[in-house]
Amino acid sequence: MQVRVERVNSHVEIVVSDTGAGISREFLPHVFERFRQEDAGSTRSHGGLGLGLAIVRHLIELHGGTVAAESGGAGMGATFRVQLPLTIGRKTAEPRQPDPRHAWRREPGSRG
Repeated sequence: MQVRVERVNSHVEIVVSDTGAGISREFLPHVFERFRQEDAGSTRSHGGLGLGLAIVRHLIELHGGTVAAESGGAGMGATFRVQLPLTIGRKTAEPRQPDPRHAWRREPGSRG
């Protein structure tokens, strides 16, 4: 597996690639749909409900981003490309120094 993170203009791009099972061209348009699995037969070797990638897409879109999948087909691995906008936070003010007039003073003869 290979992961690459890069800033591209006003967004960050995360690319995850592998050389695994891949995704067929017929299924690729449906890979982010809820409850969709390419191998949904009862003899498949991996469990799951087909929600993982749908949740990924939903979370990324909630943050104003996009996700896409690419694959050359079965046995050719897959690449997932996430783009998230960069938010420029406001610079916070310098930490304020306490006003010495309001500093806590211990009265002579008092405890603690």
